[in-house]
Amino acid sequence: MSGHQLVAAVRAGRAHAVREALWAGAGPETEDAGADPLRPLPDGSTPLLRAVISGNAGLTAALLRHAADRLTEEDRAELLACARRWCGTGAEAGLRLATGATGPAVLAAGLRGLTYVDDPAAEELGPAHRAHPDPRVRRVVPSLLHRTRYAYTHPEAWDVLAALARDPDARVRAAVCECLYEFEGREPACADILAGFLGEDDQLVRVKAVSGLALADDPRCVEGARLIGPVDRAEWDSWLLDAAARYVERHHRRAGCPLDPTSA
Repeated sequence: MSGHQLVAAVRAGRAHAVREALWAGAGPETEDAGADPLRPLPDGSTPLLRAVISGNAGLTAALLRHAADRLTEEDRAELLACARRWCGTGAEAGLRLATGATGPAVLAAGLRGLTYVDDPAAEELGPAHRAHPDPRVRRVVPSLLHRTRYAYTHPEAWDVLAALARDPDARVRAAVCECLYEFEGREPACADILAGFLGEDDQLVRVKAVSGLALADDPRCVEGARLIGPVDRAEWDSWLLDAAARYVERHHRRAGCPLDPTSA
């Protein structure tokens, strides 16, 4: 697909055609760079910017996946400013997206694209959107908070995560759990947040919370494992399911005691 065809697909709101063009390999590193989402167009825009302007979350997400690692600081600022403007005027203008999504979905797609970019400026967007009225936006916030293997870098990170862990939307809470259950730092706030997920309706969230508590060497994982309920081990990751048992085994070894197979 040529650059002209890509732009036509963006204008028509045909996300499927856009994805086919990009997945076909017509990217900036190939001989035919026409389908590059960041290719400058005669009007000064790019296919990615036009997708954001259109308010189509599907197009925006498709193009961002192929351009996020090449966005400059100027590109990111322009895209986010455009998404915010669309979000603010969409309802007033009565616009409806071809995908049925509304303005916040475009902002969420833009923010999600920035989670692939290692830039401190992008991290500031997390706290700024923690209380956004749309859960699709709040659901991206945990992934915007950068961390090393053992620590979060933003000074407000734990306050933001703790607030989102109490979010009324279950998918937002699940996003927090997803970010924390493999965190290797021994931050007390992390274990407290994970313990709060042990009563979630979503069984996978409960399983991951138990695994995270076990990784944090927190004894609450043992009781949490009992709250998981029946599972079909053939369909689940045994490493996750056995996290509490490994915790018990570690502690018995440290104490020099034989392991009671009924203790976990």
